[in-house]
Amino acid sequence: MEPTAGGQVVGPQLEFFEDSTGELTLEQVSAPEFGGPWQRSRQDTVNFGLSPSVYWLRFKVENRQSSEEDLILELSMPLVDYLDVYLRSQDGHQIDYRTGDRRDFDTRPVVHRNFLFPFRTQPGSQTEVYLRLASEDGFHEALPLTLWRQAEFTAKDALAERVVGAYIGVLGIMLLYNLVILFYIKDRSYLFYVLYLAGYLLWYAAYAGLLKQYLWPTANWWANHGVIFFGSLFPAAFAWFADSFMNLAGRKPWLGRLIRLMGAVWLLLGLAALLIDYSTWLSVTPPFAVFALLSALVVGFYYSAKGVRAARIYSVSFLVLLAGFIPFWLKIAGVLPSNSFTENAPLVGSALEVLLLSVGLADRINVLNKEMARLNMVKDEFLANLSHEMRTPLTTIQSYAEMMSEGMAGEETVKAYARQIEEDGARLNLLIEDLLLATRLDSSILHDLPRLSIAPLIDQSVKRSAPLAREREVRVHIDVTSGLQAPCDAGLLSRTLDHLIQNAIRYNNAGGEVHISARADSNKITILVRDNGIGIDESHLSHVCERFYRVDTSIGYKESGTGLGLYLASLTATKHGGQLLIRSQLQVGTTVELQLPA
Repeated sequence: MEPTAGGQVVGPQLEFFEDSTGELTLEQVSAPEFGGPWQRSRQDTVNFGLSPSVYWLRFKVENRQSSEEDLILELSMPLVDYLDVYLRSQDGHQIDYRTGDRRDFDTRPVVHRNFLFPFRTQPGSQTEVYLRLASEDGFHEALPLTLWRQAEFTAKDALAERVVGAYIGVLGIMLLYNLVILFYIKDRSYLFYVLYLAGYLLWYAAYAGLLKQYLWPTANWWANHGVIFFGSLFPAAFAWFADSFMNLAGRKPWLGRLIRLMGAVWLLLGLAALLIDYSTWLSVTPPFAVFALLSALVVGFYYSAKGVRAARIYSVSFLVLLAGFIPFWLKIAGVLPSNSFTENAPLVGSALEVLLLSVGLADRINVLNKEMARLNMVKDEFLANLSHEMRTPLTTIQSYAEMMSEGMAGEETVKAYARQIEEDGARLNLLIEDLLLATRLDSSILHDLPRLSIAPLIDQSVKRSAPLAREREVRVHIDVTSGLQAPCDAGLLSRTLDHLIQNAIRYNNAGGEVHISARADSNKITILVRDNGIGIDESHLSHVCERFYRVDTSIGYKESGTGLGLYLASLTATKHGGQLLIRSQLQVGTTVELQLPA
């Protein structure tokens, strides 16, 4: 072979031989009588994978020019453990190089992150090139070998190093930028993102040979194992980032725990890499890596389909990263040729991914700020409503008490005042109970619940709501299957039914109807409260079960309240292992479905 413009890929031109003993010498394998089975490589990138054997490679370089040529043999894989190169010219001159990732950096003939071997060829002559590859841990890296004319390599390398420098610069700037934001806002998502960026930067710098060249040129063991350690650190941080960024713990706690567990496993794999060899580590890691990759994609796509904004940004950025690394992996496997596209695709993909995630984090902060403003508004409305709810009965109680104490009312009037004071006191008591219940129920766990009949609880709640129904001229209909039982807390379920039934009455029209039914279905009991009242606008349905949330701004919502009723109902359903479903349409009505385990 001879060098061509743009560099000559050596892979398809070379032969290789497997030395299973590792004891053969150059003199033995190069002897004419050597009977070893040399095999012709057909791939651009030679890859021996997991094997404890030593491998010999050979090819010939012919100078068909009329003048001397200065050539460079480049092995653009800085992680080869032990690499011996022998260059034999026809005149008997021989150059030997012994270097590798497990040897000090100063054993390299050229100061460079990749392995470079310069030699000169005479016109009309041939140079035999032998390479001996040995692995400390039974794993051989892929071998992208290229033969260059020195001038062409210098031009190519200057551009390549500028690209690498720009890439590291972009990631470094993004790391510092997000680190500053983390310092000010102290958000967990930024913490994990900074750890992810730092881990990825260290992995890339180690994989590209930059850390060996600049930071630890003689720390040969660490230079080798650090690649795996950093390569496990950044996916661990990315898993924790994904959990925090998409709020998986808040959406599905078990899924959040699974993703965090995968992050912990990645970290353990990184620590294990410091104790075991490559071959053992690689026999364990790929199946888990595939599972983690598929899980990350499925989670992102699932919540993207659910309309979660953060998940969409996460999914797009992840796909961009994969689009960059797939050509690179195919090049390593020998499917695609080694060229500027396959070499630089990972850089472009990962840089775009980092930028997209940074934009996503900034967008998340904007969303959180808007949510905080909305919650502040909800809080202000709650305080105003609470003040009204408490001031009205307190004013009545105070006025009636003053008139009674001053003897300004007759006996019958005093009795009426006393009844009103009693009713307003009960109203205040229920309001305070709801406030205390909302605080207590958040952190409570229901266990050993007795099985209770559902029908009596519904009947009692309807009776308690009867005065309100008469006042609002609303008819209440009950259709409950007899014999229904469910494990439940009687007090909580009764209070939930009170809220659901009274809401259906309160937000109804004069002459309206409320239908209450209960039935057993499979392994659950479903209680339906359906009205034909003013309904709820669709834009509010996703928020009505939030604490203190009210839709007072909607047409027809003139009722006062604290915004605790549906929140307590939803929380009660969840604590019982069930759920609360709400369907509604403006001016048509609302159906609330309370599901409980049977």
